[in-house]
Amino acid sequence: MPNTTAQLPSTPRPAETRLCEGLDALAERARCGAWTPTPLERRIARLLTVAAAGDGLLTAERVRTALWEGAVALVQENGGELAALLADVLPVLTGHVYGADGVRHTDGLLDDVYRFVAATATGHAR
Repeated sequence: MPNTTAQLPSTPRPAETRLCEGLDALAERARCGAWTPTPLERRIARLLTVAAAGDGLLTAERVRTALWEGAVALVQENGGELAALLADVLPVLTGHVYGADGVRHTDGLLDDVYRFVAATATGHAR
């Protein structure tokens, strides 16, 4: 099997880098009060939080369902920043890159995204 960067868990993939940067930027804007979730964004975040209540995991299917529920309005709402963040999580969720130990290595990135979504659901994304 060729040794590619996709097989090296310590090397972030471009999708993970984009997601991490997007999450950091949006979380910072939320902390500064420059971004506040709208009612639609809170509703979409609540849908994701409820869908993941049993296991606390975002899955590609759950994120796609939330994006579909928001449809065009979510992209237009509040500059589309939450929609963009959710869209950026899909390539990470569907990349299926595992380390030699059989574990996905995203350095807690998906957990951070989930916590941000859960905070957004309550209107306290900071």
